[in-house]
Amino acid sequence: MLYGAMNFPVRPILSELETISGLGFDYLELAMDPPKAHYTIVRQQKDVLLRALGQSNLGLVCHLPTFVSTADLTESLRAASLNEVIKSLELAAELGSLKAVLHPGVISGMGVFAMDEARQYALKSLEVITETAGQLGLTLCIENMFPRSNSLVNPEDFVGIFERFPGLKMTLDTAKEGDQVMEKDGVKILILAPEVVAALEGMVMDYQETAEGGGFSISELTSDT
Repeated sequence: MLYGAMNFPVRPILSELETISGLGFDYLELAMDPPKAHYTIVRQQKDVLLRALGQSNLGLVCHLPTFVSTADLTESLRAASLNEVIKSLELAAELGSLKAVLHPGVISGMGVFAMDEARQYALKSLEVITETAGQLGLTLCIENMFPRSNSLVNPEDFVGIFERFPGLKMTLDTAKEGDQVMEKDGVKILILAPEVVAALEGMVMDYQETAEGGGFSISELTSDT
């Protein structure tokens, strides 16, 4: 299993990289947001950044722009947001990113009162983004969102998305507003479905490495456990 950490895009990328490397992480998840990590700024530092990643033996995952509006009802805002994502995707490919993480289109403002229309715009934007990622040879991972985003929050929200875009992967974010978190032996675990919390009571969860690879096991608690 590999562990990574995300830069805080208010701070210079290279100083963030140095800190993350010093903490022993395996990869940098590059948040491609302004003011310090917009794709235009990252491009200016491309050679230095690649050299620093190599010297630090860090992998790279690019987190595409967060604060954009690919589901906006206003066409010009939607087009500008989509352009930001595409330009960032292109740079991620140039940097040799292992994967690219995408926030689905947030539905806000007047979009809340025209949900069907906004969701169609979000899907059209996602179609362009996935096609571009495929052309660039990038693995695209879509991320679950918080309830107020009105977009891809619950597990069932993703069924149609993965049917329509089978090449998409998923990034499971840490706990967001509305998520349930249970604690086992001092370790907090994110549970998306509330009914799972009850089902896991009295169970033992463990991570095991085998010849076939690593994975989690769940078993009943016994007197020998």
